[in-house]
Parts: sequence; C-alpha cells; structure tokens
Amino acid sequence: KPVWLLLPFAGEWRWMTNCDHSPWYPTMKLFRQPKPGDWKTVIQNVVESLEITTLPVDVFSLEKYALETKKNGRLQKARLLFEKILTHDPEQVESISNLGNVLLALGKTGQAVETHSAAQELAPNSSQVIFNRSLALLKTGDFQNGWVGYEHRTNLPHYEVFQSRMQQPKWQGESLASKTLLVWAEQGFGDTIQFCRFLRLIDRDGGRVLFECPPEMGSLLNSIEGIEVIKRGEHPPQHDLQCALLSLPRIFGTTLETIPEPAGLNLGSALPSLPGADQSKLKIGLAWRGSRRHETPEPREFPAAFLPELTRPGSAQFYSLQLEQVDSETAFTLDLIWLNESLTDFQTTAQFIRQLDLVITIDTAVAHLAGTLGKPTWLLLPFGSEWRWLEHRDDCPWYPSMRLFRQPKPGDWVTVLSTVKEALRLLPTPTAAHHLKQAEAALIQSQARRAAEQYQLAHENNPKNPLILRLLGNTLGGLGQAEAAQEKLQLALEIQPTDPENHHELALHFARLGQAEQAIVSYQRAIELNPACADYHFNLGNAHYKLGQAPPARSSFRAATTLDPQLAAAHFNLGQLAQDEGDHLAAAQSYKRAVDLDFHYVDALVNLGLTLKELGQPELTRECFELILQKQIGHPMAGVNLAKFHLEQNHPPAAEAACRSVLEVHPTHAEALLNLGVALQAQNRTLDAIAAYEEIVAHNPDYPDRQFNIAFSELMAGRWQSGWQHYEARWGTDNPVFSPRHPHVQAWNGEPLSGKRLLFFAEQGYGDTLQFCRFAPLLSSAGATVIIECQLGLKSLLESIPNVEQVVEQGEAIPAVDFKLPMMSAPLVFGITPENILNGSDGRYLTAPAAEGICSEGRLKVGLVWSGRERSVLNNRSLPSAMLPELFQQTDGIVEWFSLQKEEPVEAAEIITATPNVTRMGLQITDFESTARLVNAMDLVVTIDTAMAHLAGALGQRTWVMLSHSPDWRWMLQRDDSPWYPNSRLFRQPTAGDWVSVVEQVRAELSRLAGR
Repeated sequence: KPVWLLLPFAGEWRWMTNCDHSPWYPTMKLFRQPKPGDWKTVIQNVVESLEITTLPVDVFSLEKYALETKKNGRLQKARLLFEKILTHDPEQVESISNLGNVLLALGKTGQAVETHSAAQELAPNSSQVIFNRSLALLKTGDFQNGWVGYEHRTNLPHYEVFQSRMQQPKWQGESLASKTLLVWAEQGFGDTIQFCRFLRLIDRDGGRVLFECPPEMGSLLNSIEGIEVIKRGEHPPQHDLQCALLSLPRIFGTTLETIPEPAGLNLGSALPSLPGADQSKLKIGLAWRGSRRHETPEPREFPAAFLPELTRPGSAQFYSLQLEQVDSETAFTLDLIWLNESLTDFQTTAQFIRQLDLVITIDTAVAHLAGTLGKPTWLLLPFGSEWRWLEHRDDCPWYPSMRLFRQPKPGDWVTVLSTVKEALRLLPTPTAAHHLKQAEAALIQSQARRAAEQYQLAHENNPKNPLILRLLGNTLGGLGQAEAAQEKLQLALEIQPTDPENHHELALHFARLGQAEQAIVSYQRAIELNPACADYHFNLGNAHYKLGQAPPARSSFRAATTLDPQLAAAHFNLGQLAQDEGDHLAAAQSYKRAVDLDFHYVDALVNLGLTLKELGQPELTRECFELILQKQIGHPMAGVNLAKFHLEQNHPPAAEAACRSVLEVHPTHAEALLNLGVALQAQNRTLDAIAAYEEIVAHNPDYPDRQFNIAFSELMAGRWQSGWQHYEARWGTDNPVFSPRHPHVQAWNGEPLSGKRLLFFAEQGYGDTLQFCRFAPLLSSAGATVIIECQLGLKSLLESIPNVEQVVEQGEAIPAVDFKLPMMSAPLVFGITPENILNGSDGRYLTAPAAEGICSEGRLKVGLVWSGRERSVLNNRSLPSAMLPELFQQTDGIVEWFSLQKEEPVEAAEIITATPNVTRMGLQITDFESTARLVNAMDLVVTIDTAMAHLAGALGQRTWVMLSHSPDWRWMLQRDDSPWYPNSRLFRQPTAGDWVSVVEQVRAELSRLAGR
C-alpha cells in the first residue's frame, strides 16, 4: 500500500537520513521535520502532496504549473508536480532536468546530481541538461567534472548576444607567444569580481592579454597586473584568441584545494571620507537586496522589515551599500547612514568598503567585492543558495574572510536574523578588537601570559561581551589558572545564560580538568538550547567515553553523525567504541568512513590498519600504514605498526626499514628503537640490536620493554650475567603473561632458606617450565622445602625431580609457603653461565620409563615433531608440511618414523597416510609423562623448537633440533650444540627460510647414523 510516514527531525536509524523514500518499503514516502519539533512544515508538505494527487494528468499544464510554482519559490510543491509528471511520462527529459533544478534548490544536491544524470542518459547531447547537471556537481565540490559540463553554457540561447566574441578561436591554455588573447566577462558583476582572480594565472609568454569588463568595473579592475582592461562597448583591438572569463577555472584545472587568492585590487591612497564615522564604534556595511527587476522579492533578499533588529542604536554604525532607496523600506532604514549618492562605480564602492569593519550582505556583487578586499564579510544565504557557496559549511574557499549564514529551511530568514544578531552581540568594540588582535599575535608567538593580559584589557573595555570572556577563560585555563578560568566562563554564562556556546565552553573547561561528570551536565544543557549542533553531541560522547559509559557515548556520537554526516571525528570515535568491544568489522567500517571524509585523518588510517590486521587482511593492512607514511614521512604510529606487521609476516629487513624511516624524523622514539632492535635480532645482528636497545636508555631509562628485549640479545650473545639481570624487567611490561602471581607470598631475594618453604612456580610456556625446572634441586640443596607449581599436564612428570616435596598444577590450592621464586629467575639467583648449567646425570634431570611395544624391525626409531603453535611475531619455527616428503625421502628401510604430533594439518595428514614408514602416536599422548615414555622409547627425536625439544633434552634423549635462521635466544648462535642439553644437536637454516638445507642435512645424518 502507498504509505506516508511522518518523521521527527532525528528519526530512527532504519529511516536513514537525507532521503524521502525507504529502501525497506518501496511504496513508502517519508515526510521529515526540517528542524527539531517542526511538525508545521511536515503537515504543510502532506497537504500539498494530497492536493497534487487530485490534479488531472495533463503533462503540458502540469509542466507550466510546476515552472510557475518554482518561480514563486514554492519548491516542495514544484517538486511534487514534476514527480507527478514523471510518474505518467518517465522519459520527459525537460521535466527530469527541472526536477533536478528543484532538488538542488531544496538542498538535496546528491539527488539533484542523480536526477540530472538520468536526464543526461536520455539526452546525452543536450547542452541545457549537461549545464544543469554541472551546477549540481559544482555545488558538491566536484570541480573536475563540474567545469567540463559548465562549458555547455555557451551553447545556450541567452549566450547568442556573445556570438561576436566567440568568432575567434577559443583559447585552451596554449602558449600566447606573439599572440593576443581577449578574455571577456560574460555574466554578472559578482561573477566578474569572483573570477577575475584567474587573469593573473595566464602566462603571457611574450603575448598580450586583454580583458573586456562592464564599464562600471573598468577603473576597479584596471589595477590587475599584466592585463589591459577594455570596457564593454569599446571596440576591442585585434586579437588571435578569445576565452570567456568563467572558462578559466577549467583551463587551469581548478579544484577546491587550488582556488587562487582573490585578485589584488589597488584602490589608491586617497579614500573618500566615510560620513559620520565615530572611531569608537564599529562601522558595518549592509546590503539586503539586489537591483529590483520587479516588485516580487527574490528568494535571496533579506526582508527590510528585519533591519531594525540589527541596526538599533548601540555600539555600531550601519552604512547602507544599496544603490537606491525604496519608499516601502523607509520605515525600516531610519538608523542607516546612506552612501548611495557617493557609490558612483565599483572603485568608489570598494574604497568605502575598505574603511568598514564588517560587511553584512546577501548574495550580490557587494559580497564578492568585500570578500576580494579581504574585509570580514557575513553572507546571508537562502536555503537553496548558488553553487559557488557549496553546502554544509559556514566558510568559503573563494573568500577566506567570509562567514556564511544559511537558512536552515526554505524562506527561514528568522533563524538567520537570530544567528546574525547573536554574532553581532559578540563583536568587540574597536578598542577591544585592538587588544584581541594583540592577544592573537601573542598566542601565535606562544606568549600565553601576554595574550591573557590583552584579553583582560579587551574584557575591561567590553565587559559584557561573552566571547571575550570565553577567550580569556580558555587562555587562563591553558596557563593552569583553573579557578580564574572557571570564574570568567561562569560570568559569560551569567551574562548570556541562553547561549548554548557558553554552556559548551564551560563543559570543555570541566573536560580539560578531567571532571567528566560536570562536563556532561553542561554539555546536556547546551544541547537543550541547541539540539542541532553536532559538536555538542560529539563532545558529550567524549565525556561519556572518558567515564567508560559506552552506550550513551555511542548514542551521542551517532547523533553527531546524523546532524553532521561529514564529522569524521565522530565516525572515528564510533570505530574506537566498536574496537574496544572487539567488533573489528564495525570498527573498520567507521574508520573507513572517517578516512573517506578526511583523507588526511592519520589516526583513523592507523586504527583502520590495526582493525584490518585483526580481520585477517594483511595486504590491506600494509597498504594502510604505507599510505600514512607517504602522507606523513616518519609518522611514529604508522612506522612502528608497519614494522610490527612485517615482523608478524616474518620480514625483518622490511621491519628494519620501517623503523629507520621513523627514526630519521624522530631519532629518540623509544618504540621505534625497540622494534628496530627486534628486527635486527631477527636478522642475527645481535650487537646491532643491543646498540639499538641501549640507545633507548639515554632518553627513556625506565622503559621496561627496552630492558626486557635487550635481555634476549644479551643471552643470545652469551652475555648471561647482564642478560639475566635485564630479564627481570619482564615484570614491568604490560604483557599479561607477566601480571603479578601469588601477590600475598613474599618474593625470595636471597634470604637463608634453611627450614623455609619455597614455591617454585612456572610462569610462561611448557618449554620454559621443562627447561628451568632443573633448578629445583639447587633450591633443595640450599635448605628449602620446594613446592613446584606447573601447568596442566606436567605434574606427574615433574614429580620425578628429586628432593621436591610437592608438585601442584595451576588452579590447585597452594600449600602454605614462606617465599616464592619464578622459575626463569633462578639463573640470576644462581649466577648461571654456559659453563655451569645444572644438567643432571648424563644430561638427564627428568625421568620416565620407556613405553613398551614400539617395534622398528632393526630400523632407527625416530620420533618427529615438525609443527608448533603459531606465534604472533616471527612465526618461522615450524617446518612447512610440504617439506615432509623431502624429509622422509630415501629413509624407508633405515628409519621408522613415529609422529609425536598431537594435531596434524590436513596437508600433513595426507602425506603421513601415504608414507609407509611413519606411525602416528598422537592418540597415545595424554600428558607430558605419556609423551616422555614415547620419547624414551626412541633412538632419536627430531623436532623443531617447541616443547618437545626441551622434553627430549631434559630426558637426556638424543635430540636433533631443526632451527630457523633466527632462533629463540636460548639456542644462541653459530654453534651446533646446546649448553642446556648436552645430548642435543642443532641444525640451523643457513639463510632465512631455507628449510631445504636443514632437511638435507638431517637426512644425510640419518643415513650416516644408520650406517648407510
């Protein structure tokens, strides 16, 4: 059924924003409040829609009625009429294009572009359609495509008057050497002033440039350097090429980012006297209408009846910049000083404007003239303003000194008046303005105290100005004078309690002090006064986030993005909330939206890269960080995260390069130095790694990760004395593995152990426990009663260690003890070096009986482990399953392999099934004691660096360990034996990733061992 849905300003998510139809229900039409609480407009639109549905279907009559309705400014009704036409004749090109024009005037620019594009598909050669579409594109800021379509204006009927100008070849930017170019003004005075800035960009290259302009502008524009000005009506000299003025932006490839500065106009030093000027008051120029062509006001005109609201006697003088007085306006303009008799041409008008403090104007030539002069200009715009003022912004890329005041809905000059009155009330007196300029200059020079003094003087001169009080309060807050700052902000609030910005500034003050609860109260009051301000909702969300209140924070950020879909920071914060909750997909979507809105939003790019990594998108992750480094060379977060990414992908040289790119810009950056050390160590450049870690000390002496990481390099290099000392820094890192254990038990620091009970506890992986449990007997020999705490599955095996009273598994109750000692702190306590490691009897300090019933019919019984769990960084220790056939090759008849893997990848399982001399033992493994029995039944164990290497070594079994090129610190470098395990032999990759050489060497040694 056809359904008309009436919606409040901020409807539920399902009804989306900026659209009047629902993708959920094709027959539904949405009627939205244009501003909070405005049901009146909604009802008006519904009534108009009902009226139009009853009109008879006569396309010609409807078209005529629609155009007349549009001309009278009844845009919503005109839209409905054109839509009714298209319901019955969907390929009526002229109506489609007119509908696009209406949508553009209604501020629905995206829909306007789509509508004009549909018209262009039906009439691809229609200059009128292409031109109409170009206006919509230009309004979106798509200048690249907009300028191209804009060229079609010269094919329209009203350009016939310029045919004589277009007879010569059209200039397209080629060299003007020995040639004369005529550039001709083509549209209104405002267009000429706006676009004459491009004349300076023309490279004369020895040629000549003529500019034909309206006679009234000749003296004003004659000062543009390098241009010969000709007044329209004069016969132009002979010329070789011609170009319309508004074609220059396309020729120069102008974008929003490359708009040139306004033309420099030389007004001379002798300025006409400004009548009645009072130097103690602000002097403000006013232009509220253009030149009247008929009695009906234009949509751009500001109602004269509103002028007294602005010009009532006060601290400012108002000058009329209108050329003529209108009798019907006399009663509303009594407070104005008229200049009309003196405004003889644009040169004189500009000279008067130069002496004003501010110009308030509608969209007329005065706006362009004041903007070109760099005069502070407030431009009052109707809802469907021209393309040049773009949309969704209150500044202007064409005129940096201009501020835009837009109607929030068609015809709503009341809101514009209110906003301008509020802005006027914040304008300082000339004396206060002088002090404000001094304060601004002091802040630029980082002289905050001097700025505060100037703000104070401005306040004394203009004591009731809340803006000055806010500036003073913010500066005092920055100086740490919180009490004085709050006093000024509270005073601003007392002067103007209904100004939401006063509540907002006070909230920001509380937020800077870390008083989020108080900030929330003030933010909420600001929102009550102005619910349509996205920044208020955004900052309220920040305060909730600070307090860990995720649901209201999310609600506030979503409200901000509804009110201002372009607010990239709000999308970023929504991403952070999702990331905090582990929803990486939603986080990535929000970060991507933030980046789409602001391509230079580096923090969003960094977080996008991190979430893409969590989503298993390594290439996109890399591209993200590399893009940041292209934008901002040496960006620390991007460089460090790129280095971590390369380490995770097992590319240490690339990680090194990423770290060095950061250090070139930030030579003392601790995390970059830390990861450089990791990357260097991963390349076996141990001494270089130590140097990188030591570089951190000079600038960050208490950086715990530096000491922890340098320990690995020192232990790898054989510097065990300092290595064990630095290894203690692990307890100061933020790694959850090293969170406090048994906090109520006193740490043993060398006190006498005779008669004491000591807890010797496992702290890291299974391999670490198997390696370092060997020190328990030393503690017993020192007089302690030793209790071992170990991981699940190790208990029965560790009970074979002599002189240990009890072994408990993690999670079991710990008996009463006097001291505790982490297992991997024992080497420091006992001063362990490669020469004095306790290895038990014959290299055996753990025992277990051999498993029975394992036969090999005279062949070598070889236990095999080729794969360990994946690591987050440098995941390079496992032998690829694809290498197993190479390992098994030519061993049939001499070796019986026994797979001691508990779990096998699918690829490996298929290989083992197809290899006759391999037996799976995984089902017999229930804990480490059962594994130890299998190990002791072997003649040899071949393993990678995993817990099996330590188990077999601790059992004294003959063990061959296959190592990556850059192994763990405990295997050291450049040796094929291990001081930890006398019966172990090490087979190392000669270069990174070279498992082929390792497998060939193992296979050769197996043949030798078997006597083949």
